[in-house]
Amino acid sequence: MDPLAHDGDLVLARRRTDYALGDLVVYERRGGKVMHRLVEGGPSEGWISKGDNYRYPDPWKIPDSSILGEILLITPGGGRPLQALVDHPAALVMFPVGLTVLGHLPVPRRKSRRVRRLIDLTVPEAPTHPVDPGTRVALGLTVVGSMVCGAALAVAMVREAPWWPVVGIRVASLLGCLACLQLLLVRAFDGFGLPEPERTQAVFSGWCRSLPAGTEFPRGVGRPGPKDLPSARALRDKAARTRLPIFHRADAGHGQEEYLLLTRRTVYRWRPPVPGLHATASAGGPFRRTFVVRRPSK
Repeated sequence: MDPLAHDGDLVLARRRTDYALGDLVVYERRGGKVMHRLVEGGPSEGWISKGDNYRYPDPWKIPDSSILGEILLITPGGGRPLQALVDHPAALVMFPVGLTVLGHLPVPRRKSRRVRRLIDLTVPEAPTHPVDPGTRVALGLTVVGSMVCGAALAVAMVREAPWWPVVGIRVASLLGCLACLQLLLVRAFDGFGLPEPERTQAVFSGWCRSLPAGTEFPRGVGRPGPKDLPSARALRDKAARTRLPIFHRADAGHGQEEYLLLTRRTVYRWRPPVPGLHATASAGGPFRRTFVVRRPSK
């Protein structure tokens, strides 16, 4: 069909109940597919087709049942990426898996001038992923299962297997494996189902910088006091949006840990729950103190 279509183009066709002379159609012929234009005949006696770049019509007749559809759209070069996925089924599987994992990775943060002094006084904490062995084994098996289901689906589509039940069952299996993978990643990276403080450590793994004891925030920041957030994930999401680091401070005297996010006007805070701690805290206790950043005097 030169110059209308070339090798590697993506062709979109739609099946119709009736066709007319001049329609550009795709039909089956001896196990292959041919894209030619209808130039003679009709639905009762059969159609005669011809390529736009050919001088003579095709020497065969086409019944209506062999026509797959009328050509609606031709995208130059659009078929090459799809053909690459068919030739390499592993890429078809790894793409959604990679997107799932990417959604749980920490967002790169820039050093803001507002917190540069504080960053200079802190050190980054080593990433910790308190994932139990059972979750690791289940995560590995789910990844393998997703790859197998994706490869089986790609093979079925290449061989043009019937949509039901072959392709339908394989699609359902792949979606089920990806859903299980998502749940396991939520448990591994968001600490779902883990007790404290392991859950908070999983949420903030790779995000925190250790805040030395006795440091305080600049005057006017965080007053009348830090704003407590309902969960560790809420603080991490806010840090991802503002692209600012999270500071970790431990109160050794009371066994309380704080995770703090310093913005221009507000200090956001998350405190992992400690059994029996809040019952003994007084109104003027350590929970109402404001900590300020100051360089140590030489």
